[in-house]
Amino acid sequence: MISGHGAPARLRAEDRITERAVWRTVELLLESAVFLIMGLEVSTLIAEVHAEHGSVRVAVVLGLVAALVIVVVRSAFIALSLWSLARRERRANAVRELLRIRDLGTYPFVVLEEALSQIDADQVGMELRQTA
Repeated sequence: MISGHGAPARLRAEDRITERAVWRTVELLLESAVFLIMGLEVSTLIAEVHAEHGSVRVAVVLGLVAALVIVVVRSAFIALSLWSLARRERRANAVRELLRIRDLGTYPFVVLEEALSQIDADQVGMELRQTA
């Protein structure tokens, strides 16, 4: 529990596996308790909404709209992330192919400069400098 990043140096592999299984079990129990408490509160919440507004329909519709918005935003985020990863992979493959095709023994700096020019400097977070 206290080992943290030093666990590989201080604990055996079996102990780390056991620790991971124990923490997953604790996490499952805590999440189950939270959802159980939420489930027990639903009947009280429905009774209060019905007493205040006379109907539960508005609350259900708002809940469905919120769930739909969450699903759409999450789907858009995942699609954008996958697109970005695929784009990076295509660029990396292009650079690898360029380096493999060229004869590195003859013009290593020219090949490296050409390979780096294929990479978008803003995406990588580097500045590419031209040498005269």
